[in-house]
Amino acid sequence: STLDRSSAASDVYKRQINDDAHLVRGFLTGDAVHHATGAAFDALDAELGTLRMEVVRIAGNHELCARELFETRYGKTWRSYEQYGDLFVVLDGTISNWSITGEQLAFLSTALDSTNSYRNVFVFVHQIIWWDPDREFLRGVRPNSTAGMGEDLNYWPVIHPLLRAVDAPVYVFAGDVGAWPDQVAFQHHTDGNVNLILSGMGGVTDDNFAMVRVYPDGAVDVSKRTLPRR
Repeated sequence: STLDRSSAASDVYKRQINDDAHLVRGFLTGDAVHHATGAAFDALDAELGTLRMEVVRIAGNHELCARELFETRYGKTWRSYEQYGDLFVVLDGTISNWSITGEQLAFLSTALDSTNSYRNVFVFVHQIIWWDPDREFLRGVRPNSTAGMGEDLNYWPVIHPLLRAVDAPVYVFAGDVGAWPDQVAFQHHTDGNVNLILSGMGGVTDDNFAMVRVYPDGAVDVSKRTLPRR
């Protein structure tokens, strides 16, 4: 779903962001272009350049049709950094068929080992790596696409226990929802210290983005911001 899908939505989005002096960074959770070309990325960068804050690009399956081009422009598709006492982790759900494995899993485990010094952990990934239609809270959810999805995702047996063991609140954001009018476009599910959050746009009926505020005491508020219909 592109930010400029309609002029009204784009203008509202930019106004809400630019008028809020407390916002310091945005995270675009993938599939922000339909075709991964230099021209498409140029257009996206120009649109995002009208925002006063930095926007981190998380790679979706559409972007990674041209992985080399994406990484040349925006860097490695999985990484972490610390800011204001919180840990931020970007994951690549495409590289191992929606599972986090191998070198990326080792990286995540190492990053989470040091979370005792962090107030919160924020994780961003394009795909709903925790998707399981047999789980009650996910029965009304379907991804925009299951392209590249493996048969046995390792979120629940491997990744979720890692997150539950963290001695801090964890917020995991995915963006591969909202392309279809009858689709759940926003969901916030909590299991212990782990918050699983879906947010997306493109289906017109419930286009939205998630607004996250972190207060001086470390408390976090996640709210849904709805974009106007065409």
